[in-house]
Amino acid sequence: MSADRRPLVHAGIVPGAPFDEQDPYFMRWKSQPLIAYTGRLAKTIIHGHVVTDSRLPEIYKSRVGLDTGAYYSNKLSAMLLPDDGSPPFFLVSSGSQNEPYLVQEVQPRLLKQVPIRFDLAQTSYPGGQHTAL
Repeated sequence: MSADRRPLVHAGIVPGAPFDEQDPYFMRWKSQPLIAYTGRLAKTIIHGHVVTDSRLPEIYKSRVGLDTGAYYSNKLSAMLLPDDGSPPFFLVSSGSQNEPYLVQEVQPRLLKQVPIRFDLAQTSYPGGQHTAL
């Protein structure tokens, strides 16, 4: 995880608390505060732990959910974040012990249709740029 570039956590954060003061327990196991938060965070949080409803990566106003339920769906997702500031892209693999695994690029499900852009130093949102979490 890197708070100055792209905050990556397993489960979630407590919105409003500085990133360097987040409780490691929440970052690993407690996603509810982040998922329930409807405001806008200064940076988009990239997380897993909670399986998305669509079984695709989902983009929300202040977070990107990547958990597609690999432990039971055999769909493992990934988000590739180019260092050159170009838009991220998403991959999902599928298959099983009895069939070949396939990896394909997918379009994430956009919720609230809020455009996001990732770059090296900050995340830009409509209405302004923010550098602090």
